[in-house]
Amino acid sequence: MPIRIVFLILLGLFICLPASGQEIFLREDLRGDTITPDTGMNRKHYRHAFIGSNMFLGGPDGPGGAINSFKSWGYEYGLRYKRKFSHYYSVGYDINLRRLRYTPSEWQMASLNGELPLKREKVVLVQTGLALYQRINWQKRRGDFIGRFVDLGVYGHWNFASRYVYAFDLPTGERVKVKKSKLDYVQPFDYGVLGRIGFGNFVLKSTYRFSDHFKESYGLDEFPRFTLGFELGLHPF
Repeated sequence: MPIRIVFLILLGLFICLPASGQEIFLREDLRGDTITPDTGMNRKHYRHAFIGSNMFLGGPDGPGGAINSFKSWGYEYGLRYKRKFSHYYSVGYDINLRRLRYTPSEWQMASLNGELPLKREKVVLVQTGLALYQRINWQKRRGDFIGRFVDLGVYGHWNFASRYVYAFDLPTGERVKVKKSKLDYVQPFDYGVLGRIGFGNFVLKSTYRFSDHFKESYGLDEFPRFTLGFELGLHPF
């Protein structure tokens, strides 16, 4: 047999043997090094954005705090983090930005200064803040999904912008619109409690505000303290 043919046969065996051994070695390593991710909707850590809107419910603290419910509302955008400790229990926090609009029914604040009766008025508060919550999931089997849950928590917000807008008519028939910002009578912080009932992406939310919107020295009646609203979780369905 020619030496060239013998050399080619030996070279082929030399190449094939290590390749076969390497394949088994890699296959065993992959099985041993597989790690389950700890980030996901039903895993140890999860973050997602959300949007929401709410209405104001309940009675005011006095007649001056009555509002037009159909023209008063709030909306918010935020980021939520959840830390899972067991299949049923998690804790977390929200960072959010909120805009609250109140349309008083009988406030007439500007008219107290001698101006003409108002045709329109509203109070706008823009807030940012933090909420802390604990979550109970009651769905036994849900895979890697948010599932059904109940949240209970507390919140605190900073009123970093405020505005009072009103309009009145002059005897000539002209309408004057006035905007006042950085209101002295608005408290810098709000705080209260919250509750949520969630079904995946869809959440029913309610809050109760313990703090006052207005400083006591101005003698203004407080607006309703309850809210009821809806949230949409911006995560996979």
